[in-house]
Amino acid sequence: SRKDGGLPPDSVVQTIDAIMEDSERLVRVWHDESRFSMRRVALAPCSPFSVSGDLLRESAKLARSLGVRLYAGAATGAVALLPLAGLGSAVWLLRHRLAALSPEHRALAAALTGVAAALWLLAAAAYAKRFSMAVLLLGPDYGCTAAEAIALSAECTRGYRWRLVWLDLTLLPWLASCLLVLPAVYALPYCAACRVGYSRYLYRRMLRKRQRQKGRDRDGTEHRV
Repeated sequence: SRKDGGLPPDSVVQTIDAIMEDSERLVRVWHDESRFSMRRVALAPCSPFSVSGDLLRESAKLARSLGVRLYAGAATGAVALLPLAGLGSAVWLLRHRLAALSPEHRALAAALTGVAAALWLLAAAAYAKRFSMAVLLLGPDYGCTAAEAIALSAECTRGYRWRLVWLDLTLLPWLASCLLVLPAVYALPYCAACRVGYSRYLYRRMLRKRQRQKGRDRDGTEHRV
């Protein structure tokens, strides 16, 4: 609320007890935990300008007791859970409240939040690389349907997704040069050609792997005969 330094007016902000009580009621009424259910409730106290540390902690306890999921905005960088050494407890840090910490804790919080965000982005980038070849495989040279392109992209990139991430990282200086506008004329085509060339290499590698597998299967069949 505004009296606590947030943005929402005091008249629209509930107490923590009221929020917990209403959250539990909604979970018990609407949550369906059966397999393949499309109606599941999660607790999400994620507003960086109205949530408090106490609300985050109580929401986590309630979610754990009810067996539902908890979303606290960690992926967006708005919230970080930081165990401060020597305090024996976990402190919820909001980005706009870092200034309230002591200088040493502020630096530690900023550093750990930055490291966590970087690791999360790298992991997300590596996962996304499983679909990176789908657009290429939809082209006329390959003739794949959308479903085939996605499945084939996942097969081709298996074991090479971190290498694809590393390729993108090596291209960052080239992409940064595009900020000067003129280098974009040759930097963007160069980066695209690098990605396409490596994707074609992975595709040919996958074909050779399939051929070797077929050869082994054929040899095994002839041996049994």
